Amino acid sequence: MKHPLRRACVFAAAVAVVALLAIPGAASATNTIDCLAKSARAADDTTALDYTFRCSEAITGYTLTTNRLTAGFEPEVLVTAGTTEDPAPGESFGCEGAIPGFGAVCIGKASAWNWAHGRIHTDAPVCSAKEGALVVRLVVTDSDKRISQPFGVRTPKCPKPKPKPHKKHHKKPAARRHH
Repeated sequence: MKHPLRRACVFAAAVAVVALLAIPGAASATNTIDCLAKSARAADDTTALDYTFRCSEAITGYTLTTNRLTAGFEPEVLVTAGTTEDPAPGESFGCEGAIPGFGAVCIGKASAWNWAHGRIHTDAPVCSAKEGALVVRLVVTDSDKRISQPFGVRTPKCPKPKPKPHKKHHKKPAARRHH
């Protein structure tokens, strides 16, 4: 496993940031939100990942973390109404975080089942054999300032690296005996 301590620190930092979003008035109970999150490689940039998610309850913030350095992210996240592509009136998120970092923290509003659409940029191509699989996690805060469990973001399937060709060792032909 590459950099297990780094991954643990990233996750701990994400939970801490979301906990800060919940102060003051944090409830002692965890929320019951269920979220569906997915992503796709951006067609116009090999280091960009377009993500989208929706949750079963209204949310007021979220944290997105990765196992790779984040080279940037979209500061404004669009929220669309239900199954339409129409912007949800009065709903959006503003995001901030360190660059380079390991994700972003976003504050705003999305009603239950509305989709949030954003983009992050990593320091290496999304499909990088050298860096390994990209892992993205989502943690949300509901309107009562309760923090969710971390949700895995489905990341795109990347082509498997082609195996290096083996050099064929040609045996020298055995010397022929002349009769």
